Amino acid sequence: MSRWWAEYFYRSNGSAGGRLIILDVATLAFGLPALVYATIAWLRLGPRKLQWVARIAAVGFAFLWLTLEIRHIFRGPVLLWGECSQGEWYVYSAAWLAFAAVGLAAGLIWRKDWLRRASLAGVGLVVAKVFLSDMAALDGVLRALSFLGLGGALVGIGYAYRRLRPLQEEDGSTPAPPLASPADG
Repeated sequence: MSRWWAEYFYRSNGSAGGRLIILDVATLAFGLPALVYATIAWLRLGPRKLQWVARIAAVGFAFLWLTLEIRHIFRGPVLLWGECSQGEWYVYSAAWLAFAAVGLAAGLIWRKDWLRRASLAGVGLVVAKVFLSDMAALDGVLRALSFLGLGGALVGIGYAYRRLRPLQEEDGSTPAPPLASPADG
């Protein structure tokens, strides 16, 4: 499949997007493999190492698909050339944060520790992007919206995390850390 993708991509001079959003070559090249690998991981097919590879590949392909769809929305069918506009740069931050938040919620609800940890790492990477890149790349209102949106999302993620985490502890799947008493010093 990757050879077909490369031949199509180079023959079309970088025009891999097509005219339709979501129903395009990026969905076939990245969205479909993400679903296949997620299915392998979900159904626990094959040995444990294959399941870990499937998890990593599913998240990676889904992230690439999301990123290319955003680029397709802003650029049209030609995904290869041009500079990133401020609006596009802002949408990357928002979409990546939403992607990590959905993964975190799924990890908490389905009690998947690996998904929760990977999503928290994704949130950390988005926070780093906002502080290191958006601070320099965005101007005026978009910069302010970026920081306000990030702050609101982090408060919401923290609230959801505190609400859903005790559900895991009640079921006994994750033991609660012992509380220190004032006498323990």
